[in-house]
Order: sequence, then C-alpha cells, then structure tokens
Amino acid sequence: MVLNNYLVYFVIGTAPILFGAVPPWVWSFYVAIIFIAYLIRTLEVSERHTEALGKMGWVFVGLFLAWSFFQIIPLPRSILTILSPWKSIQSTQALSLIGKNESWEAITYSWRSSLSEIAFILSLVMLYILSRDILRRRREIKTAVWIIIALGCVEALYGIVQA
Repeated sequence: MVLNNYLVYFVIGTAPILFGAVPPWVWSFYVAIIFIAYLIRTLEVSERHTEALGKMGWVFVGLFLAWSFFQIIPLPRSILTILSPWKSIQSTQALSLIGKNESWEAITYSWRSSLSEIAFILSLVMLYILSRDILRRRREIKTAVWIIIALGCVEALYGIVQA
C-alpha cells in the first residue's frame, strides 16, 4: 500500500512540472505509472471488496469502453456509410487515388491515436479511484496538500525566474 501511495503522490507532485504533461511521451509515462499503481492496488485489495465508483460509475466506464472500441474496429463500407458518411466518402476517395479496392474501415481516422486517448482517459478514471482510496485518512490528505503547496511554491519560483 505504501508504494501505491508514493506512486500517486509522485504523479500529483510532478505532472505539472514536466511540460504540464502535454507532450505524448510525458503523459504516456504517467499513464504507465497510473496503470502500475492501479495494478498494485488491485492485487492488494483482491481479498476485500471495495466499491470505488458504484454501479452507475462502472456502467458509464463500460459504455465508454464499448463505444471507444467500437470506433476502432473495422466495419464494412455499407455500415460505415450509415454511421459516418463523411468518413466513408473520404476513405473511398483516398482508396481510389491510390488504386486500391474498397476495404473495411474504422470510424476513427487513426486507431493508434484513439487507443492512446482511451488509455489516457482510462488512466484518469484509475487516478480518481486511487486518489479516492488513498485520501481517506487525515494523514494522507495532509501529505497530498503539502505536496500540492510545495508544487505551487516551485511553480511560483519558476515563474518568477522566467519573468
């Protein structure tokens, strides 16, 4: 449980420092850390059941994942024309330019980008669950608040130096 806490505190305390976690390599690093912390949490609390999101929360997460993966799977042209006519027209034109026959296409334009966005949003849900589990006692809340205050001081000094 201690390693799990340190990983969450690390994410909270360092995410704004590394370019605001905007570049893909930075946020993919944090996504990996959050996934590892969530895996550790899952292994630690497997014997005791904790309901982090509630039934409706898990329904929404399930719907989000189902919709996200539905956009990634290749569909026949007839279904794609109904669901996304603009994508169908564009892919038909692109395939005719390169001289290929019509093939199955996904609704999304870039399935790799879609998968990375799904992982990012899923990691935010996991970070919420982890934070909710960790910040239950007064001591952990104080630690998180001190980390955020220290981060604010570092950011303020960094801003003053830049100005």
